Amino acid sequence: MRARTALQLIRAETTIVVFLSLFLPVLVRSGSVRESATKAAPLLFICICTWIANDLDDRERDKINHPERPLPVGSITPETAAIVYFVSLAASLITTRYCAPSDVAFWYYLILFLALSYGYVVELLPAVKAFYVSGAIALPVIIVERFYPADTKLYKVAVSAFLFSCGKELCMDVLDRLGDPASLLHQLEPNTVAAIAFGFEIVAVVLLALTVSGRVAFAFISAISCIIIVAMFAWRHASRRRLAVALMRLPMLLGVYFLF
Repeated sequence: MRARTALQLIRAETTIVVFLSLFLPVLVRSGSVRESATKAAPLLFICICTWIANDLDDRERDKINHPERPLPVGSITPETAAIVYFVSLAASLITTRYCAPSDVAFWYYLILFLALSYGYVVELLPAVKAFYVSGAIALPVIIVERFYPADTKLYKVAVSAFLFSCGKELCMDVLDRLGDPASLLHQLEPNTVAAIAFGFEIVAVVLLALTVSGRVAFAFISAISCIIIVAMFAWRHASRRRLAVALMRLPMLLGVYFLF
C-alpha cells in the first residue's frame, strides 16, 4: 500500500486533529509526553478503523459522491482495507483496555460504538446523520473534561465543537445528496440548509467568545470568524461549495487551542 493511499484511507488530517485534541490538552496540563500519548492512543486507532469502516460501507455511494477516494479509484482493494480495519479495531480495543482509566474508558468505547453504527444511521436515519456525527466529534472534548473535571469551560467548548461540526456536516450533506439516501433534509432548499448550517457556526463562535478571554483567544476567535465569513461567500457560488466545506474544517482545527 502506497503512503499516499494509506493517508487518504485513514483521513490523516482529521485523524491527527482528533489525536491532538486529546494529546495536547493532557500534555499542557501534565507535562508528560508519555501520559499524553498513552491517553490519546486509543483515539488514534478508533479514528483509523472508523474511516476505513466508513469507506467500506460507502464504497458504492462514494463512486458518486467521492470518486477520488482510494476504494472507488481502485488504489486499494476492499480486502486489504478490511485487513487494516480489523487490525486497527483490535488496536483500539486493546489500547482502550490498557491505556484508559476504568472511569473514563466508557467514553472511548462510546465513540467506537457510534463510529461502527454510523452505516446504519446513513442508511436508515439519514436525517439525523449530521447531528450523530457531530455528537461523536464532540466526545473527545468530553474525555478531556473527564480527566480534568475542574475545568468547567470544557463543556462549552464541547458544545461549540458540536455546532461547528453540525454546520460542516449539513453543508456536506447538500453536496452529497446525489448519492445519499433521501431524507427530510432533502425537502429543504440547499440555501436553506446552508443558512441553518452557518447559523450553527455563528452560535459556536459566540459561545467560544463568551467562554474564554485574553488576546490570544481573541485572535483565534477573530481568525475563525474570518474563515466562516469567507466560507459563506464561497458557498454562494455553486462551483466553490466544496471549497466552502473545506474551509469549514479549519475552525475545528483552530478550536484545539481552546482545550488548553
